Amino acid sequence: MPRVAGRCAVILLLAVGLAGCEYLAGKGIGKTNSARSAGTATRSVQPDKTVRQAQTLLAALGYDPGPADGLLGSRTVQAIREYQKAAGLPVDGRVSGRLIQSLKSGKHRKQQAQTVQAATLGSSGAAAAIAKRPLPANGTFSAEYGDTQPIYTLGDAFVWSSGHVDRVARVGADNVVWRSTDGTGRTAFRSFAAPPIEWQTGSMEGSSKMGIGPLEIWPLKTGMKIEFEVLNTSRKLEQETVSEAVETWGCSRGQDRTIDVPAGRFETIVVTCIRKPVPNGSWRKRVWYYAPAVRHYVRRDTFDAAGARRRIRLVSLRPAWRDWPPAARAGLDWAVQDTLTTGVKGVGVEWGSSGVSTKLTIVPGMEFKARGDRRCRKYALIQTQPMAPRVYPAIACWDPEKAKWLVPGLDDSAAPVSAVR
Repeated sequence: MPRVAGRCAVILLLAVGLAGCEYLAGKGIGKTNSARSAGTATRSVQPDKTVRQAQTLLAALGYDPGPADGLLGSRTVQAIREYQKAAGLPVDGRVSGRLIQSLKSGKHRKQQAQTVQAATLGSSGAAAAIAKRPLPANGTFSAEYGDTQPIYTLGDAFVWSSGHVDRVARVGADNVVWRSTDGTGRTAFRSFAAPPIEWQTGSMEGSSKMGIGPLEIWPLKTGMKIEFEVLNTSRKLEQETVSEAVETWGCSRGQDRTIDVPAGRFETIVVTCIRKPVPNGSWRKRVWYYAPAVRHYVRRDTFDAAGARRRIRLVSLRPAWRDWPPAARAGLDWAVQDTLTTGVKGVGVEWGSSGVSTKLTIVPGMEFKARGDRRCRKYALIQTQPMAPRVYPAIACWDPEKAKWLVPGLDDSAAPVSAVR
């Protein structure tokens, strides 16, 4: 008996040791296990794409499989059994090809969930409600997703239809430093319609001072107009001569509009500013279409002295979250990739990580063919915690060589922005 007991002890120690190795290996390579637990990487169980597909389809039909994490937990098994019973399938709680095909048919919807799925996203104004509802039928991101106050975080990247990318380089108490891939930079107030505090191009630099505070410009009430003076100074780089000019700006808020841009459809606040006299080679009028859901404008029309218009529209917005641990970033990337591949249009997938306080809902949108017969898909990350709700809309295109969805303008080897704008 002592020999048997000793052998059992050795086996037990080996089992504990192997489990510890699996835990450490998971920690070391930063693998994630589910959309909800991404970033912890403390379990050896790996997500299964077929299970996650079943979870997504079950949720679309009103069942409650829990988070779409690819793990066959008790809630998922119970949801499968409920569906199998409703569909007349063998009730065994297992994922199979037959189950997936039946789920894809869209039949046997759970009746009690239809009201929630048909509800307008964000109609309650509550972040918790936003996290649990799919997109509305018309796909519009309403003002209830966000707020009239612009908000920015370090590393936010805005991809525009012109092909350039604006990035947030620094965030101050009331100003934001921007750097653009077109070689320009500016320090601006959060009130985006205000003249920039400082600016630079490839050949010039300058600054502006207003006769009023930036908060008097934004937010304007519908139909409201305001006029103020601006002192501009500028000089050519590598020259000492400074030019000064006083301009008169007039800004007003028109009727709110719902507009379409490559990134999606948004309810917007329309603000127009006209300045005179017009500096040589500069703009006379600008119109911003601010989307409360994005907390920034999604379209800007610029008119020169002759009336010629230059328009930029938002293609994608991607957050950097540079302070996140690598495992959390990798976990979100995995969840986005899988949602784009298997997700049902308009059905959100909740994501969270023990490593960060941010809570997101990943919402896959329509799939379409871009120029060059590229397979692309719209999607959005809806942030519900820790700050007020905010939408990060984007377009990703499938790269068959890398077997990965890539965002034009941001990811190497991605389709050019011109293909999707």
